[in-house]
Amino acid sequence: MLHPGSLYIVLHSQYPTAGYHWGLYLHLAGDTMSPYGRKFHIVNQNSLRWATDFQDTRGVLKSKHLIGLIRIASIPAYRFDYMKNLIESTPYNTPGITCRVWVLNAVRSLMVAGLVGYADIRWLENEVFRFGFAEEPAYLLGVKPRPIIQSRVCIC
Repeated sequence: MLHPGSLYIVLHSQYPTAGYHWGLYLHLAGDTMSPYGRKFHIVNQNSLRWATDFQDTRGVLKSKHLIGLIRIASIPAYRFDYMKNLIESTPYNTPGITCRVWVLNAVRSLMVAGLVGYADIRWLENEVFRFGFAEEPAYLLGVKPRPIIQSRVCIC
């Protein structure tokens, strides 16, 4: 179930290559049949340059590569703009950046700002990897709907 005002880490498969594509999604309205929110992720334009893709969407659950979503925070409506500014100002063309590193850096900024409650960023990273490893076989088999879970290490 998607919760309005909740922030999720979105995980996509990059099969047949190893690894996952990471992003963030703020759910604004609707349910799993007609979700509406804002996605935040970076995409690799070529091997040297990343570009942002921050936009409103109704298709977060429609991606054919979606593994699932992990709810990491509940953001009060009056803090949406602040949260959006923190995420969108996270540097993305720096040495060693990947979509995973960018998401973790953005989440770290949100943690420092008090918008995401947590125990440890490494625990969150491990939780997301475990989720991907557990859910990728079902994704490869085409099982629908894709899972939406609550983080065990972030406090909502």
